[in-house]
Amino acid sequence: MTIESAAVPPRISPPRISFVVPAYNEERLLPACLAAIRAEIDRTGCPAEILVVDNASTGGTAAVAAATPSPSMGRTPTWRAA
Repeated sequence: MTIESAAVPPRISPPRISFVVPAYNEERLLPACLAAIRAEIDRTGCPAEILVVDNASTGGTAAVAAATPSPSMGRTPTWRAA
């Protein structure tokens, strides 16, 4: 290693934040929750993802989560049955 290469700091990836939202029959409240998280991600510009964990809901929770794009992934948030 030369002195010149030692002076250059290594390239470090920006931190990534995962917002994990547990949800059980939350179709009424979930849109506002996800909108608030997205607003904060947009405000800070921090790379992030939103994960909605659907705990076997019987309502439309999964559909609400799937219809909300994840800001960092450019696709819908992940939802998983617990």
